[in-house]
Amino acid sequence: MNKWIRQDKPLVIAHRGNSVCAPENTMSAYRKAIEDKADMLEADVNISKDGVLVMAHDYYLGRTIAAKGLISDYTLAELSQMDAGSLFHPDFSSERIPTCEDTIKLVKEAGIQVCFEIKGGETKQAICIAEKLMALFKKYDAFDWACISTYFPEAAAQARKIAPQLLITRERLPDDSPFVLEDAIAQAQLLNSPILLADFTTVNYEDVCALHEADIAVWSWSPRTEKETLKAIEIGSDGIIGDDPALTRRLIDAMG
Repeated sequence: MNKWIRQDKPLVIAHRGNSVCAPENTMSAYRKAIEDKADMLEADVNISKDGVLVMAHDYYLGRTIAAKGLISDYTLAELSQMDAGSLFHPDFSSERIPTCEDTIKLVKEAGIQVCFEIKGGETKQAICIAEKLMALFKKYDAFDWACISTYFPEAAAQARKIAPQLLITRERLPDDSPFVLEDAIAQAQLLNSPILLADFTTVNYEDVCALHEADIAVWSWSPRTEKETLKAIEIGSDGIIGDDPALTRRLIDAMG
């Protein structure tokens, strides 16, 4: 039986931290999610020019970080001086880009779980991120409370080769395409993944039930409003990767 199938009380997974209250993928967003009693953080990993893993959703700058170019164009020292908060709100102008190692330390101290999404601009870079991330997992003995996801199956396969005990959650691809059950199952099974990640707008209750029949859990992303979060819960998701973990926690707890 797949222990991740838990319709009785789905996991509250904070999408990029609490990304409605603080700039996504910053320490403020992660700490706020922990305060909101999230069960797990979902956090995105890229890599600096000098090979240090850093937390950002995009491999390029400009959307959430007040700079131009690619993350991999800059050293950690240069990235650490960049403003990662004021584009969200001027009150966060002092926010900086966290390292992956600092994020792992925070999660370990908080005693929760984390799913690191391996990013990168292309497959080779994603594989490099995967290799360095596995080194950090080993350093902090993180395999019992940390897992990965990625849009690059080759990176996930390399991570599993390094660490056979690794939990991989499988992104359904293309993530915005109509849901095809047989294909979704095949994608999860290809990487021996007990969890499928899917946009909550692309799946329904029948799809989730069928995945459960195949012994695959479903984590749905990324509802933001109460209406969206309720839909993600009602389709039978085993984990809700939401932007507002406080809202998700309140709704799940209210349902008993």
